[in-house]
Amino acid sequence: MRSIADSAPPDNLDRLTRPALGERLIEIRQSIDQMELEFSRTLARFTSLQGFVGDGAVSLVQWLRWKCRLTPGHAFERAQVARHLPTLPVAEQALENGEIGYDHAAVLARSREEVGAEAAAKAEPDLVDWARRLDPARLGIVARHLRHCVNPDGVLKDANEAYDRRALHLSQMMDGVFRIDGMLDPEGGATLLSSSSLAGDLILAGCPRLVGRDLISP
Repeated sequence: MRSIADSAPPDNLDRLTRPALGERLIEIRQSIDQMELEFSRTLARFTSLQGFVGDGAVSLVQWLRWKCRLTPGHAFERAQVARHLPTLPVAEQALENGEIGYDHAAVLARSREEVGAEAAAKAEPDLVDWARRLDPARLGIVARHLRHCVNPDGVLKDANEAYDRRALHLSQMMDGVFRIDGMLDPEGGATLLSSSSLAGDLILAGCPRLVGRDLISP
């Protein structure tokens, strides 16, 4: 696989054809994936030495947010990948070979944490095979199915907690514009995305009662 670093940047992107631009974008993304792999391996070593302590950080995630300028979510994800990718040799090799992307590896690392070492090791070859064929979001669905098989009680607990956190609030601003804030469980969010009627969305999402201007679950 050719790295983008091996090719000189074009003098003028406007001269590139659409196919050439597409190929360049693919090359850039593949190079980013390789850099993420190198970052993960380096971070794993840095973590084993507790390198973040020397800078006064109380945790690796805090250090990543501070020194690498990452959001909390991105910092947590990279710490998780660095922790678990070395225990997923098939996935790590596939990432190195360019067969899967970094986001695939992040899904697999999260799955490893959710289902445990033994279940992850058994499922890894199949999950990596799915990763070669699916985008990361669809791979996440496969990984959630694995967790459901391994730990159905945990999945049910998370689903119930997500259901209990549902809420929608509709408010009108000073200029007459309406604003919607809220949180939906996965099923409610999928319904909202797939439905063509906002009113129908709110009902199907499980928030049928209107109290003042709050749409809340029963």
